[in-house]
Amino acid sequence: MASDHKLVAIVMGKIKNQGPLPFRYSSIWDINTEINEIKESWEPRVSGSPQYIWETKLKNARIKLKEWEEKMKKKKLQQRMDSMQN
Repeated sequence: MASDHKLVAIVMGKIKNQGPLPFRYSSIWDINTEINEIKESWEPRVSGSPQYIWETKLKNARIKLKEWEEKMKKKKLQQRMDSMQN
């Protein structure tokens, strides 16, 4: 006779830090007209293996995203300061 039961292991405890979150594309970036710099960072031709091309383009996009994010934070801060002065 065989059983149809499966063994299940549940770990109860703290979740280990598994490093940085993976890069994910957000469709909101398509809406923002100021994000063209990031889209353009993907366009330059890169030579090498498919994996190298993918990693290089992701790296370039990530750098531009960080720059854009900083620019947006500064812009938002300036808007708040302007609204406080009015």
